[in-house]
Amino acid sequence: MKATLKKATSRTRVRPRARSPHSADKYTYRVQWSAEDGVHIADCLEFPTLLAHGPTPADALREIGIVVGETLAWMAEDNEPIPVPMGLRRIKPNPALRIPARLRPLAAI
Repeated sequence: MKATLKKATSRTRVRPRARSPHSADKYTYRVQWSAEDGVHIADCLEFPTLLAHGPTPADALREIGIVVGETLAWMAEDNEPIPVPMGLRRIKPNPALRIPARLRPLAAI
């Protein structure tokens, strides 16, 4: 029996997902070689559960960028809080440092 293909109509088309106002290129990425898998694996520091892989570092980086972009779009659609990129986070100007008592004389100016 031959399979019949239906023509795509406006009812059967999938609407493209709305773009997130957040840009995936603002996030922090890392690419490393996995000898076990034989591929480069990329991850995003702000989204530690997301991973992507590719035969080259550039491919892995491109793939994780796509994954993060899609994740940002889904989070925006669901009104979930979106993590602030590491490079845009504000750091306190005078962080308090704890120094062990034995090292304090070395830290004095």
